[in-house]
Amino acid sequence: MSAVPVTSGETLKHLAEAWSTKWDGRWQFEAGDSGFLNPEGVVQATVYAVRPAKVLAFAKGSFGHTSHRFPAA
Repeated sequence: MSAVPVTSGETLKHLAEAWSTKWDGRWQFEAGDSGFLNPEGVVQATVYAVRPAKVLAFAKGSFGHTSHRFPAA
């Protein structure tokens, strides 16, 4: 598994809008050319995407569990 920087303007814009509603509204960044910008326009955060390699899921009550491995990208 590896982290890859997100540089797509549309993806960054979508993420900034989604995260602006979280954490009491304290997350007020905007999408820039290569990351998030604070209100003053200074690059503050690089955004990374991490593709999962494996997911574990557990049932409640019947005590079942399962796993899924994703194909390598």
